[in-house]
Amino acid sequence: MSKRSSSAANWETSLLSANWAVAFCTAWIAGSVALLGMGSLVTVSFVLVQRRVTLQQINVNLSKISDQPRALEATRTPPSKGMRS
Repeated sequence: MSKRSSSAANWETSLLSANWAVAFCTAWIAGSVALLGMGSLVTVSFVLVQRRVTLQQINVNLSKISDQPRALEATRTPPSKGMRS
C-alpha cells in the first residue's frame, strides 16, 4: 500500500505543479495582452495628437500665405491715370 499512497501523492503533487504552471502562464498571458492593449491605445492617441498638431500648423501656414497677396495689394500704389504710354 505504501507504493500506492506514494504514487498517489506524487500524482497529486504533479497535478498541483501543473495547475500552478497553468495559472502562472495564464496570468502572464493576461498581463501581456493588457500591456499590448495599453500600448495600442497610447500609439493611437499619439497618432491622433500628431495629426491634430500637423493640421493646425498647415492651417496657420495657409492663413499666412493667404495674407501675403492682401499685403502686397495694400502696399502697391495705383498707377496715375494721366500717364499712358
